[in-house]
Amino acid sequence: MILPEYGKIVIIDDDIDEVKPLIELLYKNGLPFLYYSDVSQLPKKPLEEIRVLFLDLKLIMTTNVRQVISSVGNWIKKLIKTNCGPYIIVTWSKHNDDYLNELIEEFNNGLKKYKPIAIIPLAKNIYLKTDQNGNKVAKKGALKRIEKKLNNELKNFNIIKVFIFWQNIVQKSCDTTLNQFASLSALNELWNNNMNNIFLKMAKAQAGQHLDTSNKKDLIRYAFQTLNSAFLDNLESAAENKRLTNIISIEDNNTIYSELSRNYVYSINKKIVNQNSITYDLFRDNVRLTSGNNLENIINGITNGIYKKKFEKILTRYNLIPSKINKRILTSDKAPNIIYPGNVYQVNNLTDIRKKEILKNYFSENIINSGPIDKISLIEIETSPACDYAQKKWHKSTSSFRNTST
Repeated sequence: MILPEYGKIVIIDDDIDEVKPLIELLYKNGLPFLYYSDVSQLPKKPLEEIRVLFLDLKLIMTTNVRQVISSVGNWIKKLIKTNCGPYIIVTWSKHNDDYLNELIEEFNNGLKKYKPIAIIPLAKNIYLKTDQNGNKVAKKGALKRIEKKLNNELKNFNIIKVFIFWQNIVQKSCDTTLNQFASLSALNELWNNNMNNIFLKMAKAQAGQHLDTSNKKDLIRYAFQTLNSAFLDNLESAAENKRLTNIISIEDNNTIYSELSRNYVYSINKKIVNQNSITYDLFRDNVRLTSGNNLENIINGITNGIYKKKFEKILTRYNLIPSKINKRILTSDKAPNIIYPGNVYQVNNLTDIRKKEILKNYFSENIINSGPIDKISLIEIETSPACDYAQKKWHKSTSSFRNTST
């Protein structure tokens, strides 16, 4: 299912009769959502976890295009945080093209910071009908048809489906983990006290004899680490058991990186000629500028100074992507104050004499005396097994060196 299953759907419509069938469809399929009919109901702070927004564009009684779009912009700015991440707008209007072009234009100008990755028009009359009592009701199979429409429209935006699907299995894995641990004690009047002691054991399992039980913050953090380990196991199991390729896809296409600058798209494309040969093409919009086998040489050969600078910046940002991915996977800015396996520390309390004694084990006298000793930092990488740490069998960290003078 492409729709988020854990509360990432928002509906905006000032006419409850016209939106009620959509609401009932989401109810029946167990899909939580937020519904707003008036701007005064919006949250005090903009939301940053929206993935699908069903939006009625006609929120005020006027046919003036500028006023209609201005009203929508006011809603968007109060509802959505600028760092919300990728989301889809589904225009839920009586006709497909009601104010649609004007809305798209506004997202390229005044609402640029709130721009969705896609705007999909849905005409209410295709999915709703009027019953014999004059009430709006959903047509048979309406939600499946809506979902099919979204899937078809999002064929060129496959990664938003990957993210939504991933969020769904993350939340399900979280529920699974919670139930696994919560059921370790019978659900009766003694449950809270029993679970408190179980969480204490979970914290000790992580920190071992180093745990200071008077530090409430550490107790919670280490208990969470046990929960996190179980959660990751459940998440991996859930992902393995899903028939992923029937629902989502990741494409190996020719475009390896693109950027939008002043309404022009600058792209780097690749073509695999054979196992040993790759050809790169540089495009500005749909116009190929140059091509070759070495990307840096191609860019250096561009004669137009503006284009050259654009592609140099694109290549720099593209080359930084692997390191940014590694940083998110391998590092954290929030490490515990105590030494713990897997963490990296800078040693600051050494005298120059002691620092030289350590460096002599690795470098010659000439190298050590070639520059100011205070410009050399000692970095300790704790690689001891977690079990040795927990049982206080840990004796020494692994050290490396960084020269800050260059």
